Amino acid sequence: DAYPRTNCKDGYEPGALSDRNIDYSPVLSNGQIIFGTSGQKNAKKIYSLDLNGKLVWSYGIDGVLESHIKLGSNNRIYFTTATTLYALTDKGTDVKTYPVVGKLNVPAIGSDGSVYVCSAEGLLALASDLKLKWVFNQTQNLRTCMSAVDPKTNVIYFPYKNTEKNIYKLYALNSDGSLKWNTDIYWSESAPAIGNDGTIYVATIDLSVDTKIKTLASRGSGELFAFNPDGTKKWSYNVKPVLTCKKGSDEDCPDADRWQSGTAIDGSPTIGSDGTIYFGTDAQTYFALKPDATIKWTYQGGDEWDNRAAISPDGILYAGPKGNFQGGLFAFGDKGGTLAPSQEELEGQQKIQNNSTEPGGR
Repeated sequence: DAYPRTNCKDGYEPGALSDRNIDYSPVLSNGQIIFGTSGQKNAKKIYSLDLNGKLVWSYGIDGVLESHIKLGSNNRIYFTTATTLYALTDKGTDVKTYPVVGKLNVPAIGSDGSVYVCSAEGLLALASDLKLKWVFNQTQNLRTCMSAVDPKTNVIYFPYKNTEKNIYKLYALNSDGSLKWNTDIYWSESAPAIGNDGTIYVATIDLSVDTKIKTLASRGSGELFAFNPDGTKKWSYNVKPVLTCKKGSDEDCPDADRWQSGTAIDGSPTIGSDGTIYFGTDAQTYFALKPDATIKWTYQGGDEWDNRAAISPDGILYAGPKGNFQGGLFAFGDKGGTLAPSQEELEGQQKIQNNSTEPGGR
């Protein structure tokens, strides 16, 4: 519970510090859960809890947290606010900072400990202690950007958008900051994902159709791109519009079906060990695609799937919607998009199995 409770009618006293918004992913380090909040006034902090939920340390930051917490070399953690990139140990000490400008600028960590972050100057490369190494300034004003690094090649990938000129691209940089290639995409507000074979997956939104409601089904706004390491397009998958009103079922559509084209893919894809690509959409659909872009399974439900999923060692996919109506955590098995069994269901199955192996149960 990261905010003060009082006996006031509204739950907290007028003017009290509210520190309950946890919008970004935590990290685990040395038996600690490290996460940040986006509260009011001076309640903006990074917290460390032990695995029993007991506070280990907290550290106040200069503004609203604007990124996931990333773990780098020597268990140092990295994150950004709208004005600052932070680096500190997982004990909350040895704090280093570097000025940045922007929102949703999630740092990426290279295998050599380098830190990559977007800012007004362009893409910045810094050493683990946040000393500047180089700036890629061919794309300036990167105020909202998430980068990713291929751990095998140290190639850095990041999306670039210029809404005034309607330019949206994916950039690939070599580890020395030189341009490798760039290619056209749609608007993207998440980090690329990199498969074991080097394929780069980018979740995008075609703004030209994002808010359109059509009487005929055509393209949806969600487009997942797959690129080869040399920048050539491998394939793209379009999330089709969703039927919102069937002909004759509603007074708003007496003559024709109605389709909502807003199927945006906002969160970064998650790649399974077998190459399966997992991602969700604003149309409340979660997808599992095979590496050749054919559907493995889909799940309809939840809310807008804006968060990146995580896969446990036993292969269960954990994903959380981040919409306005339904939250929660979903656990997916890998058989047709069915929900993984709950703990209660597992215990019930175990009881049945135990009973069946008793004398006379076979």
